[in-house]
Amino acid sequence: MPRLTPPIFLGGLCIGIIALASVLAFDVSLERQLRCDRQTNTCTYTRFFIGRTQREHQPLGSMAAAFSKAGALPGSGYDVWLGQPYGKWFLGTYPTSNEAETVVRKINQFEHARESPPLVIAYSSVTGYWLLWGSVPILGYLLVKLLSGLAGRPSTAHARRPS
Repeated sequence: MPRLTPPIFLGGLCIGIIALASVLAFDVSLERQLRCDRQTNTCTYTRFFIGRTQREHQPLGSMAAAFSKAGALPGSGYDVWLGQPYGKWFLGTYPTSNEAETVVRKINQFEHARESPPLVIAYSSVTGYWLLWGSVPILGYLLVKLLSGLAGRPSTAHARRPS
């Protein structure tokens, strides 16, 4: 008699696949962009995900100074932040203090200059891409387990018997 896979296990696998896929598609930011323009008097912060794009707008005059600080773990890089009235915008993690300070200086110089071209800071998250591509084998494994559990074991009734 073939062993049946418990429905609870299959349901758990299905929920796990859906949860992992939705977190990757909607919560792992792959790229960030800050665009400030004096003509429109706005700063736009855009985060790009696989399944959506999130934009926030603030008036240029309401922005606070940009700053950088060391990451939470030693050797994890330097985070760059831009203050705004309702919190902070995370602009990215840079490997060296010099790179982070260059970005901070560029933002702060733009805020203090009267006439300047639009400011565009783009950051591509290496961690986001590693999470995305690293989870492909996990999702594949979970999907194979789910499909094999749904299909069950092959029937042995038609197997040839040795003579």
